[in-house]
Amino acid sequence: MMKGLCILAFILVFAAMAGNSSFPTDAAAHTSEGEALVKNVCGRCHSAQRVCANLGRDQIYWERTVTRMRQNGAALSAPDISSAATYLAGQKKDTAPFCN
Repeated sequence: MMKGLCILAFILVFAAMAGNSSFPTDAAAHTSEGEALVKNVCGRCHSAQRVCANLGRDQIYWERTVTRMRQNGAALSAPDISSAATYLAGQKKDTAPFCN
């Protein structure tokens, strides 16, 4: 009986800790990575104004655009292209941190 209560207590504590985790979710990590890529890689050649003018476009548009950047010499891996495109496709002109 006591062993069963200890296991139940462990499960409850573990579940509570998992719900309040301070580790970033995959989506949060993907967003911060995409934001860093836009700032550090795209920003080397493109102004924020140019990037902001194209916000509101879909994932395919941004994948093609970022792939073209790579073909023109941007230091981007295939996962970087995906991260940047996902981040940019999710931004809106009026709320993107780099457009204000």
